[in-house]
Amino acid sequence: MRNYNKDKLTYDYLNKIFNEVQGEIVCSIQNLKAKQFNILEKYMLYKKISTLHNFLQATLENSIISEQVINNLKEDYKQNFLQNLQKLDAKVQSEITSLKTQQSTDIEITDNAKLYLCLKNWKDILHNHYNKEILTIKNSITHQVQSFFKEKLPNFEGSLQELFSIYILSEIDLIDVKHIAKFVHINYYNFLTALYGGKNMGLAILYNHNISIPQTFCVNLISAIKNDIDISFLNKFNKYAIRSSATVEDNQNQSFAGMFDSVLNVDYLDIKKAITSVVDSVNSSRVKEYVKHFHTCNPQMAIVVQEFKNADFAGVWLGTGLDTGFLEWTEGVGDKLVSGKVIPHSEKWGGGGIECCLKVNNKPVAEECIKIQKLIGKECDLEFCIKNNKLFFLQCRPITKKIDQEAKNVLTEGSIFITGIPASSGSVTGKPVYVESIENNNFKEGQILLVDFTEPDWLPLIIKSKGIISAEGGMLSHTSIIARELGLPCIVGIGYENLEKIKNKQSITLDGTRGVIKE
Repeated sequence: MRNYNKDKLTYDYLNKIFNEVQGEIVCSIQNLKAKQFNILEKYMLYKKISTLHNFLQATLENSIISEQVINNLKEDYKQNFLQNLQKLDAKVQSEITSLKTQQSTDIEITDNAKLYLCLKNWKDILHNHYNKEILTIKNSITHQVQSFFKEKLPNFEGSLQELFSIYILSEIDLIDVKHIAKFVHINYYNFLTALYGGKNMGLAILYNHNISIPQTFCVNLISAIKNDIDISFLNKFNKYAIRSSATVEDNQNQSFAGMFDSVLNVDYLDIKKAITSVVDSVNSSRVKEYVKHFHTCNPQMAIVVQEFKNADFAGVWLGTGLDTGFLEWTEGVGDKLVSGKVIPHSEKWGGGGIECCLKVNNKPVAEECIKIQKLIGKECDLEFCIKNNKLFFLQCRPITKKIDQEAKNVLTEGSIFITGIPASSGSVTGKPVYVESIENNNFKEGQILLVDFTEPDWLPLIIKSKGIISAEGGMLSHTSIIARELGLPCIVGIGYENLEKIKNKQSITLDGTRGVIKE
């Protein structure tokens, strides 16, 4: 249609154009049937066929050509336009094809009427050809692609375009997150998560919003199980963080906090070994227990390969509203904070700034977290680090369970003798039992679990408890997040001296809403 000239629009001209394009469609279909192509080649040829077909359809129904034909008919028939249009539509297909007039003279078949009948005829041709040929090809290719991914992506059902986008991406072992971010822009969230997992998805969203993240590469879940991933283009002199990005991880329902391995400060030569370690962690007993308890799908593991920042400060943000939340941070890298092995510095943001807070270039880190939440449009769990006075975000995931800031069912009886950090709301009374190790412990179901801090392998023990108290940790530690997901009252960061005070008590009341322990 590049050479279309409205002043030369005739039946022969229009019919010639349609025949040429339709001839190319038929030739492509014959080529597809005659030769052996792989799935990707078949899809690309199908896309050509589909594009040409859609081009003809658009020309027939909503183009300057169809508009001109109708306008010319209006000029021909004037006040009898609608009546004569109905008569034209009533003509049988054989008459439309040959453009023969009826014996009756109740309608004048003008040159413009012939053009209209030509368009109508081609509508029928295209409709029949699509149903008999093109749709059959589409269904066949869709079935082949779905079969290809049946085992690799068992929980994903997408459109043909999404499936082939996954197919193309799955052929790339290691891809810069900036390329994944391009798909985020067109909201292909489902297939991105199905192939790259929750953590890669969150980083792609951050990149898409121009938020500063370390240089990040994504390994899809199909490539992650290979023994030999091509990492040759990575900087051999950098250190890397190899993080999990499971398909069920870091979504709005479950966080899988701490369930999978991450390996930090990895040399170039050890990257493949670290990837294997993270992939293998999907089969751990703690993951199986988590899946069983929360009735989630079995996870599949993709990988984040991220430039490691030996941080001066690191922290976590947990949003409670678009402009409110909690910030916790510590000196050095953030793994000890997330694992709950320190009592962190803490900030509570309730809609206004605070003077004593963590800043980068005189700007509060919490304000940048709030900015991210507003860009994304939802409360976030963000992990960040600061290196050489530069702020980097390492993780972004939606909140699975908000911190309850309202005091509900607050107990008034009994004396308060210990206060800590309120990590998960609710009040329970029971016998406190200190557990130093999950091996050979005497903890019984329904007791209150006392710990220094918890490790991911402690999940079966945590599930048995009616509440948790830890000496270390903040409200964004692994202990706190798991307690909130399980709905267990929890207080963290009470210190070892206070932990000693309650070890031998017969009964205590744990008020996780206010962060107090009573006798």
